[in-house]
Amino acid sequence: MKAKLLRRLAAVGLLIALAGCGRDEVKVDFMEGCVRGGASKSICKCIFGKIEPDLRQMHAGEQVEALGQHMVQATAMCLRD
Repeated sequence: MKAKLLRRLAAVGLLIALAGCGRDEVKVDFMEGCVRGGASKSICKCIFGKIEPDLRQMHAGEQVEALGQHMVQATAMCLRD
């Protein structure tokens, strides 16, 4: 009985670990923050698509010039579409 329970717990632990591996942290974090900020999911997806390279660069710890300006421009473009 205990061995069966241990195998199940190990399987659940493995599934949880594997689920985290496929997570795109940059996109998920941006989308959560954007939607919490009051924008619709479709607008957030549009903005992310336009500034994704900058966000990934910043996430990698690299200096990103004018990210704020790029985000404002992307938002304006996405709101027009």
